[in-house]
Amino acid sequence: MGFSDADLLIGREHDLAALAEVRARGRRLITIVGPGGVGKTQFAKAALHGAGDDDLVCFVDLTRAKSSDGVLSEIGAALGMRIGDVRSSDAAKERIIEAVARRGEAVFVLDNLEHLTEHIRPLLQALLAGAPDARFIATSREPIGIRDEYRFELVPLEDDAAMALFIDRAHLARPDLKLSDDDESVARVVHKLSNLPLAIELAAARMEILSLEQLERRLATPLDLLKSSNPELSERHRTLVATMQWSWELLDPTEQRAMTWCSTFHGDFTLELCERLLPDDIDAVDALQSLKRKSLVSLRPGAEQRFFFLESVKAFATQKLAGHEDKAAAERAHALLFAEQGEALDPNREGDLARAPALQDDLIAMLFELCHIDGPRAARLLVHLMPFLNRTVVVDSHFRFYDRLLAADIDDETRAHLYTGRAQLAVESARLVDCERDINAALDLLEGPLGSPPVATAQALGVRAAWLTNNGRFEEARADIQRCLDALPPGTPAHAKALMRHFVTFLFEGRYDDAEPLGGRALLATERGGDKRDEIYILTNLAYLRAERGQLDDSRRDLLAAQTLAERFASENVQSILLFNLAWLELELENRERALTLCQELEERANRYGLTRLEGLGAVVEGIVRAEQGDLETAQDRLLHAEALSVEKDLVTRARFSPRAYRACVLARLGRTAEARSILEELDDDRSIAPHFADARRFLMIAAKILLRRADHQPEDDLVAAGKEKLSDQTPLGGPVRIARRWLVHVLATRAGRATTPEADAMGPLLKVGPDFHWFEIGGERTDIRRRGAMRRVFMSLTNTLDNNPGQALTLDEVLEAGWPGQTVSPEAGANRVYTVVRNLRRAGLEDVLLTRDDGYLIDPTVRVAHVEE
Repeated sequence: MGFSDADLLIGREHDLAALAEVRARGRRLITIVGPGGVGKTQFAKAALHGAGDDDLVCFVDLTRAKSSDGVLSEIGAALGMRIGDVRSSDAAKERIIEAVARRGEAVFVLDNLEHLTEHIRPLLQALLAGAPDARFIATSREPIGIRDEYRFELVPLEDDAAMALFIDRAHLARPDLKLSDDDESVARVVHKLSNLPLAIELAAARMEILSLEQLERRLATPLDLLKSSNPELSERHRTLVATMQWSWELLDPTEQRAMTWCSTFHGDFTLELCERLLPDDIDAVDALQSLKRKSLVSLRPGAEQRFFFLESVKAFATQKLAGHEDKAAAERAHALLFAEQGEALDPNREGDLARAPALQDDLIAMLFELCHIDGPRAARLLVHLMPFLNRTVVVDSHFRFYDRLLAADIDDETRAHLYTGRAQLAVESARLVDCERDINAALDLLEGPLGSPPVATAQALGVRAAWLTNNGRFEEARADIQRCLDALPPGTPAHAKALMRHFVTFLFEGRYDDAEPLGGRALLATERGGDKRDEIYILTNLAYLRAERGQLDDSRRDLLAAQTLAERFASENVQSILLFNLAWLELELENRERALTLCQELEERANRYGLTRLEGLGAVVEGIVRAEQGDLETAQDRLLHAEALSVEKDLVTRARFSPRAYRACVLARLGRTAEARSILEELDDDRSIAPHFADARRFLMIAAKILLRRADHQPEDDLVAAGKEKLSDQTPLGGPVRIARRWLVHVLATRAGRATTPEADAMGPLLKVGPDFHWFEIGGERTDIRRRGAMRRVFMSLTNTLDNNPGQALTLDEVLEAGWPGQTVSPEAGANRVYTVVRNLRRAGLEDVLLTRDDGYLIDPTVRVAHVEE
């Protein structure tokens, strides 16, 4: 049998090589096993294609065979024999063995025999003995179970290969489609399809009429979506449901029941958890081993034996459970099992934090299930588990838990705890209106009918203090904190938390001399017996305090200490906040490449966990870094991306990190003056920023307005004077203000091509230029160009453009006119002249700063120019 190129597979190169090695070792019976839809048949064909076997291959499809006689009939038909005329099965078997033996070293592919293992086992043993040169490759969802069999397991594709397959098949469905293998949506789609080739093929075919977003949304119910009318596919491969149903019908009733009960697991599970979940009449060891052998349960690689369902298998099993009489019992057993697991977790025990992510999907499902069984227990568990759920779950999911549980029939004390927990969540997610409502409700209960339990009341007062602090009501916040400190015994975690909040009120008010000793006390108290997450918070805020005072090395030390703890004890959200703080600190220290690396890591985390605001903050830092490196187009894109992620809507972010104000400066440097003016008009009208937060924006707006005046060749002296006056202010500067001030310094330093302040080296390298542009010096090496007319004239034009319009490029024609004024040459000759002079300037010392863009040539706008008079 021959195979066409269409039968070759994407992403199976390593598997094909491994199978070839097994065959080369002389294995005569190889069974390719794997779950339905993994591509066993096509893989077997591809393994033999082009290997010199085409004329010696006999392909036998056993899908329709139901018995030993059916197997003999199908093999006989593939060999061109009429088995129906033979009087007995034994005689037919002997004729088959003789015919196979006559084929010598032929390869027999026995496809789809998982439903025939009992029937085919004795026949294969006889064939191996009676046809010693023949070789067999079988495809099955479980091994055949004979001694000479080699089991070759085919697993779902690797991520890159799965994405490549989807993109390839989607282009076949719609050739004009533009997809990329770095598209996060493609990655999410193939992940939902468990990287199964059949599921990917069926889904990609839907791209003929669906957008990627529509497909992703509809994959919430993949079994209904993934079907095909392609007549070339076998009936059981035309829908994913049919493929799963084929495997289901091969299970006995006990195996089917075990599979449906195990479908209540939402993440990985162990044998021990399975034993505690399944009813007493099901042996968990036997059930898991059987489901594993039949490729319905998979085993996670690693030292610990952790089992899991592929998404398609789980979806099918869940459907089967939905119509089963055991549904209520299975869900109840799951809820009670994971309620015990959750109650045993300790947020200050490192081992528990390490294993909690593996349990998180089941803990979430348990909370929803437990609402119907035991509302008060579910409410207590929610409050207890929040440190674990905070590690990876999106905040909106937490609010849904609270909403559902507060609607349940629970006692007042539990209700007060829930109100406090939801208020704390509102503070952390900047939902300050929601926080005020909930904390007032909690205190009404705690200070009313419940008789004010000290710890519970202190917890609620602490959350209200955090809300008051965020609203700038520092004295009221300290009054609440003092009540906590008076009511709580020193040395307790609650007392340490109150000290921490006391420190933060002074810090946020800008009273650093009062804040610093309190921060030290709070840190010591927390280290001795407080919550590790509070220790992280204190270290982070101490780092902020030291950065505000310009103690940047000390700030980095505290941030790195906080990061070490956060990797063990904090949520992904907190870890991402620390990445942002470190990126900003590296930006302040002008370690720009390090800042970019941290921004990229932050973006990856933010995308993975849906942390949109932090992704936006990372985009702000990257935009600033790119601008300082002279990559203004990328800077504009990143700052615009930050705005699109609603960062600009956040009051603190808008005031301190000012993405729109930074973008106005970048647009002005790019010569996009109308857009820059539009932003500045909006910022001029914005009165929502507190005065002590607005300095960063003021520096940037002055810088942008100066750049716009230069672009229009208008006087700028009044703005320059305002800028110098602003720079002379001796008020202590916070980190964001220092960066914005740096930008204004750079703009003033490049005015008229001369450095005007001693801080002019803040942005980039210094380019010294001699009288009449006879020489230049950068990086300590001087280059004489007085006798190189064209080079000197081009250099002069580039330098004057940098002085007067930083970021503006000279077109090819402008460079040509500057170097060879008044001369007319062919386009090809002109391009060659420009290429040569630019190359020579780079070789003369401008290699790192003479940039080429789509719109022409320019000197990096971060370069400072100093004209030297001799």
